[in-house]
Amino acid sequence: MKIRPLMAGAAAGAVLAAGGLAAVDLATESADAQGGGPVTQAQFRTLEARLTAVGRNSTAAQRISKNLQNVLGKHVTPEGTLIGAEQPPGVIRQDRGTGGGLPASLIADGAIGESKLTAPVRAKLDAGGPAGAPGATGPQGPTDAASGSTTPAPIPNPLPAGVSLGSAPVTTSIPGRLHAMINSVASIGCIPAGNAWLWVEVDGEALRSSVRQIFSGAHDWTASGVTEQALPAGPHTLHLRTACVAGITGVTALGSAQGSVVVIG
Repeated sequence: MKIRPLMAGAAAGAVLAAGGLAAVDLATESADAQGGGPVTQAQFRTLEARLTAVGRNSTAAQRISKNLQNVLGKHVTPEGTLIGAEQPPGVIRQDRGTGGGLPASLIADGAIGESKLTAPVRAKLDAGGPAGAPGATGPQGPTDAASGSTTPAPIPNPLPAGVSLGSAPVTTSIPGRLHAMINSVASIGCIPAGNAWLWVEVDGEALRSSVRQIFSGAHDWTASGVTEQALPAGPHTLHLRTACVAGITGVTALGSAQGSVVVIG
């Protein structure tokens, strides 16, 4: 049966140094090392240092390299190829290559840099892996809110029906209390001229926290407030309403209304 020599002793030392492999002191005739057992990077570094110290062409270096062949031979030889290995010294045994390449345990950290990787491998690394599963939902944030105003006259209870200055539809995705705001450009006329109330209405319910007193005229009017109760997720309608404190209320819309809400829990 034909046996293929693995490599010359001096060549083994050259591959060890050029490839950045760690080194093991196999000159101690370790049974595990010669039998191809697990070898640590620290042991390989020791062998590399010894090869340098004794000179790579010396008899001692060749003996160390032979032992190195016993450990690395089957990893670097094509699968199924017969190789010769010394165990114990002077006794030749046969083994077959695995063709799988060196195991990670025999490669020093940092020995394989980006420049040594092929383009397809670098492309795979740059592309990254698939997205992970979504994380757990975090804790609920603050759920309390309030608003208020100062008016020169008591706020009527209940509020009058009033006249709408404009409306805006909104849709929420989760239930909760709403902080609602709406604005509209309009002319408010009171007969006789004077003060008027302004407030936000959500789904037909007036928000007392949004009530403010204004003086009639033409302006860009804005009001905001918080619902007292939580509302279900889904579509809602905001209105900006007004009513004169005294007399008749007349409204002329001068622009569109815009509204927004924030679900606060």
